[in-house]
Amino acid sequence: MKKKFNPRQTAFIDHYVVCRNATEAAELAGYSKKTVKQQGSRLLSDVDIKAEIQKRLNTVSINTNVTAERVINELAKIAFANSKSFFVWDAESNSLVPAEDMTDDDAAAVASVEQTITENGGSIKMKLHDKMKALEMLSRHLQLFEADSGGDVNDPVIIEYHIYPDDEDSNRTACNANV
Repeated sequence: MKKKFNPRQTAFIDHYVVCRNATEAAELAGYSKKTVKQQGSRLLSDVDIKAEIQKRLNTVSINTNVTAERVINELAKIAFANSKSFFVWDAESNSLVPAEDMTDDDAAAVASVEQTITENGGSIKMKLHDKMKALEMLSRHLQLFEADSGGDVNDPVIIEYHIYPDDEDSNRTACNANV
């Protein structure tokens, strides 16, 4: 038997599905500004409300074909894009790889392409999506870094290799990484 929700609970569910923030959804549903944080938490702990939210999120995901797998795949295309797929350069010249020579995965990493034509020639500029941001998002999803480490994805990574040539196994190395 489906539970009947009161109007504010229904409004909370409607808003939560859109914003995915319990405090914001509670405020938009008309709960007191003084207690929205507690109300949001309380509403999310209600088994029936939680089930209705999940049902609606599943419906949105099915209807739009937006799945966690697709999102992660798109982030991976950006995060692991290789500049050699977009640019050709040597000592004499630089140029862009023609669009028809790019794979669909390569093209997914392209944010924009701009061309300027002047009397003296012109230029073409390609901008890629933010690789570091995509790597950061994937790292967080995979929980690769401790949440409270204080580090930033833009901080340099220092990798030290130690070679032990005097050891009986001359191929032995050690690697330390400061992330």
